[in-house]
Amino acid sequence: DGATAARFLNDVIDYLEDSHHTYDWYVTQLEKRPYRWGIDYLPHDGKTKNPQTGKNAEMLLRELGRRQVVCLAALDVEEGIKAARMLFPRCYFDAAKTARLLECLKRYQRHVSTKTGEAMGPLHDQYSHGADNFRYIAQSAEHMLRSQQQRPVAPRRGGRGLAGRPASL
Repeated sequence: DGATAARFLNDVIDYLEDSHHTYDWYVTQLEKRPYRWGIDYLPHDGKTKNPQTGKNAEMLLRELGRRQVVCLAALDVEEGIKAARMLFPRCYFDAAKTARLLECLKRYQRHVSTKTGEAMGPLHDQYSHGADNFRYIAQSAEHMLRSQQQRPVAPRRGGRGLAGRPASL
């Protein structure tokens, strides 16, 4: 369905989700924000080439001036959910700027078998993009930590008004 979600991590301080826009629109939105950018993380399909253009998301972002772009390895959804649950207690969310993300996390749910009543895989709905995005944060967290340890710490911005965590993932 084409929704794109961008997250901003120095704690979880900001969140952008929209659909039906081109990468240049998203890059413009990122550049309007008052943050010092590091690495852009893409899900594993960021390396999938568009058959019409022959380019993938990683290539397009680099062409648009994003210098550090990393495509994450494919990870089983259940493993990603486990990683997100492990990361969750260590996260702080800016209540105002991440309200949509928090709503997505609260409403993320699984399909339930009508025959057995057992939970199955995650339900793909209007909330799954944000929740999937948080899975990608969890997947990229170790890489983010390593890259931060290799450079001087920058002052934090936008850290006021941090809220508690949503109920569960």
